[in-house]
Amino acid sequence: MSDAVLRDLERRWRQTRSVDDEAAYLLRRVRAGALSQARLDLAAYCGHAAFAARGDAGPDTAEAFVAGLAPWGREVCVRAGLAAFDRAFAATGPSKPGAGCVEALGDWVECPCEAHVRAVQAAHAELRGSGVEVAAVACLVWAVVSEQPQRSAWTASLALRPLTTVAVDADLLAAMRAELIGWALSSLS
Repeated sequence: MSDAVLRDLERRWRQTRSVDDEAAYLLRRVRAGALSQARLDLAAYCGHAAFAARGDAGPDTAEAFVAGLAPWGREVCVRAGLAAFDRAFAATGPSKPGAGCVEALGDWVECPCEAHVRAVQAAHAELRGSGVEVAAVACLVWAVVSEQPQRSAWTASLALRPLTTVAVDADLLAAMRAELIGWALSSLS
């Protein structure tokens, strides 16, 4: 597959903004090795418009949606949880008790190495207080330190329960879908 074909498909999609042209472009990216099939499947699960006709979109509640992210692993589950957290606290940002954990979790998502796991654990040890924000951050921490992807998805979905007391479920779901689609289809895939 030549780069010229891929560029032509991208150019056509950017000109037309047609979901059919985008689907053709994304499928060609997979065949060219520029996008993994797993990331394309994640975008479809998140309800990406180019694949809406296939009916692949995940559940329509935030908690069930995150629970279904298990096949994509801890990083994706935590990335979704952080997107929901950011949406829930968009107006205020994390308070001082949660800020250290949120920063450590964000660093871990970008580089899920053991050093960042230890940083998440250290930030969690300093987390004090109670309330919606602390409960949500604590659940996301457990999603990071969990050894099994299924457990990470379940724990990340628990983080959404307190968030739904301060944000609308549909808004949390939209934020998670947008974040994951953008990440899944990024040029780094």
